[in-house]
Amino acid sequence: MNILFLPNGHVTGTNVLTITTKMTISQQVPFRFIACILASLLIVACEEPQTRSKPAADEVSLAEAPLAGFKIPEAIDAPAVTSTSVPEAPAEDLAPVEPELIVTMEGKKITIRGAVKSSIQHERIVKDMTDAFPEFEIVNEFKLEYHRMPVGWGNRVSEGFLVPYFQQVKSPKVAYREGIVTLAGEVADTRMHRFITELAIEMFSGSYTKNIDNRITVGK
Repeated sequence: MNILFLPNGHVTGTNVLTITTKMTISQQVPFRFIACILASLLIVACEEPQTRSKPAADEVSLAEAPLAGFKIPEAIDAPAVTSTSVPEAPAEDLAPVEPELIVTMEGKKITIRGAVKSSIQHERIVKDMTDAFPEFEIVNEFKLEYHRMPVGWGNRVSEGFLVPYFQQVKSPKVAYREGIVTLAGEVADTRMHRFITELAIEMFSGSYTKNIDNRITVGK
């Protein structure tokens, strides 16, 4: 035990023990304080990092950022299309056939029917008949069909044959079907009959023309 000499020369054991004990506690305080700090730091370091639910003030969220001038359209369900009729086959898929031309006169009406391949021939036949018979009603049932075989007589038949035929023949009718030329009507004499027949052979001549069916009668 430490002995402390007091100023009055007396030695007191109790006082010495008390002072020694206080000094021992005061010396131990700094060590415990440091140990607590180290333990706290160790606990904080071992904790798992918490997930942030909100971005920091300097962070930018792109979840609602607008696209650069583009708008994604919403999905649209297209309605079902139901076909109630079978479409006609295009002209290119149809088998080639010979042209047809039927021209008849009834009273003051001239009817043009049939079909040709050439748009020029189609327009020329209708125009020539319209110009030559302005006082008649022209019924145009003439068609333009590209699967028809091309023929040369379509360029000359209207002005070279149909116009004079309908001017000279009574109740005239001219038809071209499957290479057969049919002539019907009435003329004044045999000379005109022969002339009309020869003119028809010349005008309808071509690769597909087969025969002339002459039904023209001679008036009495």
